[in-house]
Amino acid sequence: MKKILRIIGSFFAIIKISIASELMVINTESQPKTTEYYSTFSHLYQNIKPIQNEYSSSNKIKVLRGDNGKITSMEWLSEKNLSILKKRIFTYDQNGLLRNIAYMENNILIEKTIMGKNKVGKKFFSYIFSPGFNPREYNYFIKTIFEEDMPIEHKILSMNNHPIGKIMKKYDENKNLIHEIWYRGTSNMVLREFTIKFNQDSQYHELMEIDKNGNIIRNQIALTN
Repeated sequence: MKKILRIIGSFFAIIKISIASELMVINTESQPKTTEYYSTFSHLYQNIKPIQNEYSSSNKIKVLRGDNGKITSMEWLSEKNLSILKKRIFTYDQNGLLRNIAYMENNILIEKTIMGKNKVGKKFFSYIFSPGFNPREYNYFIKTIFEEDMPIEHKILSMNNHPIGKIMKKYDENKNLIHEIWYRGTSNMVLREFTIKFNQDSQYHELMEIDKNGNIIRNQIALTN
C-alpha cells in the first residue's frame, strides 16, 4: 500500500519537467531561427558561447533553434565528413510545452519520448486504476525503445523520473507481436501478460492473457485475414 501511495503521490506532484526536457529548453526568449555549433553538450547546457566558425572544431554539435529560441534539433557530426552520427528532434505544442523527443543514430530511430497524456499511458492507467481515473494532461511521459523500427519497451515515468510501470514486447522474424508483459513500478510485479501464437495448420491466431495471479483470463482464437 505504501508503494502504491508513493507512486500516486509522485504522479500527482507539481514538479518541474524532467531533466531531459529541461536541457532542451535553455533559451526561451523570442528570436529568429538560428543554427549554432557547440564543441560539447556541456557547453550547450551551460549556455557557453557557441563556436563562431563551424569548421574550427572537428567534433561538434549542430543546434537549430526555432522562432521562440527553443531547440528544435541537435545533430552530433562526425569528425571526417560532417555526416550525422546522432540526432535529437524536439516537438512542442501550441503552448510551447515539449511534447516529443526523437533520438536517432545513423538515421535509425532508437528512442522516442512522448511528454504528457498519450495512448499508451491512457491504456496503462485505465487498467491499474479504478474507472473514472483521469491523469493530468502533463504529469507523466512515455519513453519508447525501438529495435529494427519496432517498439520493444515502453517506460512509463512521472515527471520527476519515478518509474510508474513498463510494457515489454517481443516479435517473431516477421515482426509480428508474439509476447507482451506489463509491469508495475520498480518492483517489476507483473500486471498482465499476453502470448500470441499463429497456428500454421488452422491458420488461426491464438491469444492468451494471464493476470497478475497467473490465471488465464482470456483465451481467444481469431482467423487470419
